[in-house]
Amino acid sequence: MRRLPASLFALLAAPVMLVAQDAPRPTSVRVAKDQRATPAPLPRKFVGGPTTAAITPGDLMTRLYKFADDSMMGRLAGTPWNDKGTDYIASELQRLGIQPAGENGGYFQNALVRSELSPTTSLSVGGTTYEVWKDFAPRDQGAGTKAFDGAPAIFGGTFGDTASYISDAQAAGRIVVINLPTLAGGRRNFNVNRGQLSARFPSAAAIAVAQIDYTPPGYVEQAYKQAGVRPRPNATDVPTVAPAYIYVTNAVGRAMLGVHPDSATRGRAGMTVNGRVLFDTRLAPGRNVIGIIPGSDPKLR
Repeated sequence: MRRLPASLFALLAAPVMLVAQDAPRPTSVRVAKDQRATPAPLPRKFVGGPTTAAITPGDLMTRLYKFADDSMMGRLAGTPWNDKGTDYIASELQRLGIQPAGENGGYFQNALVRSELSPTTSLSVGGTTYEVWKDFAPRDQGAGTKAFDGAPAIFGGTFGDTASYISDAQAAGRIVVINLPTLAGGRRNFNVNRGQLSARFPSAAAIAVAQIDYTPPGYVEQAYKQAGVRPRPNATDVPTVAPAYIYVTNAVGRAMLGVHPDSATRGRAGMTVNGRVLFDTRLAPGRNVIGIIPGSDPKLR
């Protein structure tokens, strides 16, 4: 993904300073003529007059207040409000006569994709079918995620205790079930490093972490069920082949291993697991705005 110029990053960051003012402020200030004036204290709303050749505080305030207005709803990447913010930036570039350099002859470059779980995703063990987001929670591992239908389970160890892990050769083609460590007071640390486990068992068909029973109420819905937004891959990117990755309840872990994950021993062979994890990917709101100001040198411009 191409990076935005520093000047645009400055435009994105500056409104934060405006909302950080704690002193009482007037609701609105209109400056009709003198763009050099700076209201004190800064108002919540500001309507400036016509711009001038010189860059004045009033000119800057006019743009920042438009970009940071409540109507922009924060401009969060992945939401339609991000497109509203980039529409404003593009309109300013067009007004200034700056050449568009985005996709399809315009100013925009789509920069994000949104992944949503496919309804064809499923998981079953021994004829019992489990419910997504209740019994298991898939994570998006990208376009190169491996298939695991018909793969046997194996107990891979306790997360963080590398001495308890099986080897990657033992994990090859299997569903590696990982248990959580017990902390002081019997608590479990449910924060598991997905990238670390994926890198540890790259030959596995899938990784299943017995974690869901230890998460707070609503955590699965808030942390996993929401559609994920990530940078749009380039056309030349080669998908990374990675094991499928799911969080499961202890009941699903028991079905996979034949025993509760707490009682499983290193390398214990488990049951055959059926199913698939598939995410549908589409463009998400979130764009770069790109324009070109040609240089003056006829050879280097």
